[in-house]
Amino acid sequence: MRKLLIFTSILEALLGVFLIIFPSTVLKILFDMEMTAAISAVSRLTGIVYICFGLACFPANDIPGEFINSPVIRAMFLYNILAAVYLGYIKFDSVFEGVLLLPAVILHVLVTFCFVYIIFIRKKSNTN
Repeated sequence: MRKLLIFTSILEALLGVFLIIFPSTVLKILFDMEMTAAISAVSRLTGIVYICFGLACFPANDIPGEFINSPVIRAMFLYNILAAVYLGYIKFDSVFEGVLLLPAVILHVLVTFCFVYIIFIRKKSNTN
């Protein structure tokens, strides 16, 4: 669980950094979208939120198994489910055609499955 949290926390924080520094590039390769001043402002604010989310979810201690019931796990798990569904919806039911959109959907689905395995399957097998 710790490795998954570290991976997802760093990934989200990096996305935040890129949204702040290169909002037009990120939106172009993710959604094939052109930048406006309003979109740039919202993208940078979103980048700040992603950095904070990544830092908040980064595991702080080394005690194995302590993370399973934490709000951090629930937040990152729910985020990945909702991100996969929403990005999938955007990919298959709208005009966005960015190069990284489908890989982003796949990544969030895979991370969600990792959380499902660790939270529900592995935890259940450890209690038996």
